[in-house]
Amino acid sequence: TGGDDEGGGDEEPAEQGGGGAQQGELDPPNPMILMQGILDKLKILNYESEFAGEQMNGMLVHQAYFATPHPKPNEQFFYFTSLFAWLMRLNRFNFPRPDQFDDPNTTVANVMDALRKARVAVDYPPAKVKQGCGEAVTVILNLLCDGALEKVGFRMAPPVFPPDSYPEEAPVDEDEEQVSADIADTVAPVEDADDDDEDEVYVNKPAAGGDKGAGGK
Repeated sequence: TGGDDEGGGDEEPAEQGGGGAQQGELDPPNPMILMQGILDKLKILNYESEFAGEQMNGMLVHQAYFATPHPKPNEQFFYFTSLFAWLMRLNRFNFPRPDQFDDPNTTVANVMDALRKARVAVDYPPAKVKQGCGEAVTVILNLLCDGALEKVGFRMAPPVFPPDSYPEEAPVDEDEEQVSADIADTVAPVEDADDDDEDEVYVNKPAAGGDKGAGGK
């Protein structure tokens, strides 16, 4: 029994997007990178208390949870389908939470049917979604997170980067430069007294042995 939307089919789609087959010549989505964004968006949606705390006994996911296979694949798949059902409700579409012991083929068929009804454009075979991790799963969760954030009125601001062009030389304060020049003009150069005394000694000192030899004649 797939997810019939609560609005009778008149709701806006959760998000328009696509899977790896719709990326054209672009690189396919990276599940590890997607998971970082998914986790940030889930925290904004208060999934820690409203989903994990209420439905998953407080179990939280880490940044690689849906990016790589889990040692307990049934647990991972159940977490994915439970999170999927919660995000669908935030997108104003009804999708009953599957039981952990439901037939996974039936559950995946219901997930794919719900995505079509919500007009979430993904192009992955059911077998990829059944894995409970990887590109298909992270793309679906990312799109549903974006749709849920839009429903609650949250907008992700684009990043702002500083300009790459910098002046070759630092600007010079003309007033400060003039004050420095005035100070330099008023300060007289200091002569080294020791140097003057040393010069005087060399000037007045008789040549060594010269006078003595002359007096002895």
